[in-house]
Amino acid sequence: MDDIHEDTTIKAAILLDPLGVKPKTNSFSETVISWLIIGCITGVPVFYAIQSLTRSPNAWFFISIMPAAYLFWSNWIGMRRQERRAAFIDVYQFPASVKEQVGKCYPHLSDDQLLLIMQGLRQYFQLCNKAARETVSMPSRVVDVAWHEFILFTRDYEEFCQHGIGRFLHHTPAAGMTSTIGIGNGMKKAWLLACEWEGIDQKAPSRLPFLFAIDAALNIPDGFMHSLDNDYAANGNAGCGGGGCGGCGGGC
Repeated sequence: MDDIHEDTTIKAAILLDPLGVKPKTNSFSETVISWLIIGCITGVPVFYAIQSLTRSPNAWFFISIMPAAYLFWSNWIGMRRQERRAAFIDVYQFPASVKEQVGKCYPHLSDDQLLLIMQGLRQYFQLCNKAARETVSMPSRVVDVAWHEFILFTRDYEEFCQHGIGRFLHHTPAAGMTSTIGIGNGMKKAWLLACEWEGIDQKAPSRLPFLFAIDAALNIPDGFMHSLDNDYAANGNAGCGGGGCGGCGGGC
């Protein structure tokens, strides 16, 4: 029964358009409210402390709220910059030969399946944009092949990274990462963001996220196999639970 359930959840994930579900982002009003709360928490104690030491409370009031105002402004700027990058990734046209080369590596795949892989690559870059400078490991072998092929277009890739990620996204194979902990942390970050993107409970998932399911669903011979029973978010151990894992890290 567990095997049937696992197979069903993999197929459900592969039928999901990975870009059809957007990760939850705070609206501008939610951001304002959150930073006003932070401002009150940090600014009010500072204000009263300063007021007790001076006879000019009005002037010191503005000085006391400046750190909170700066934090709010920098957070808002960062949020807007991330949204612009996400919009760029959404509409970016990958070089056509990237998909063609993936097809040559895996000739059993149909054109529709190759399009799914390119959607998976787009989603991976969205997760890297969402993660800022944290490392996000690549959960899929076949999507990783597409990434390899894209990197070969060096100028296009550099320009894409500048506008879509805000930095050059280096490719680090799992074998080149410095420790098992490094691999595990990058994969756990990928799991967390992918689950958030698709509205999956990361600690009690009912199915695998798209990037974690695609290799098994497309019968990739050397694919990275993942299981619902994994350690990515449940505890501090690095691993893939009942499946194998590999992957490459995207970091600076």
